[in-house]
Amino acid sequence: MREWLIESFDYDLWANRLWAQRLGIQADDHLLELGNSAGPWPDFPEGEERAREVFCHIVWANRTWLKRIGREVAFEGYDPIRWLQATHAAWTSELQSRDLAERIQYFNSRGQSGNRSIAEIARHVADHGTYHRGQLREICQGQDFPETSPVGYFASLDS
Repeated sequence: MREWLIESFDYDLWANRLWAQRLGIQADDHLLELGNSAGPWPDFPEGEERAREVFCHIVWANRTWLKRIGREVAFEGYDPIRWLQATHAAWTSELQSRDLAERIQYFNSRGQSGNRSIAEIARHVADHGTYHRGQLREICQGQDFPETSPVGYFASLDS
């Protein structure tokens, strides 16, 4: 389970990097300020701007769940690639060093309490990114978008 979860975050980092490049999210992008906010998440606009906000939501949620399991990740500056690398490194460290069955008591963004294992939370976070990258494909329909399926990820490891 541990190796599978870590591999899921490796895939997540790879796919998120491709989308950051496709959406042209830059180090000075105002949307990245959302990553340093506590929420709530704004209503999504339409079109390309919506895609950029959905992407930033992926990054923000990744960091939020790390905080819920007790790991603070500081985002310095507004560099999306460094943010992705920082959250990936934090998740990898947590998954390598923690008891995956450890239960975490938390409150979601609506103030509802929850209690899940680290393994369940990690799986949710990895799946959350995949879900929203599917939304990005729909939003960018008819335009070029990166192929970020797991098969594409595994093929990239071969080269």
